[in-house]
Amino acid sequence: MVAKEFAYIVMNPIEMSKDNYLALEQLASENPYCQILTTLIAKGSNRFEKGELAQKKIGLAAAHSIDRDGLRRIITDKF
Repeated sequence: MVAKEFAYIVMNPIEMSKDNYLALEQLASENPYCQILTTLIAKGSNRFEKGELAQKKIGLAAAHSIDRDGLRRIITDKF
């Protein structure tokens, strides 16, 4: 994933594609302590995955988040 594409996803998380989500997963494996990546992965997992795996990723993002209400708004597209 190139920097322009990452910046676009950060500014427009609603437009994240499945390919973007998979690229973010790869980035997160290389940078496990990056909070914005865990937030974007939680959003993508809510959209592209369902069930226990999505809940696990959302829970991880909630544990790393300073503002859980803000995280909820990002995940549910109400920001």
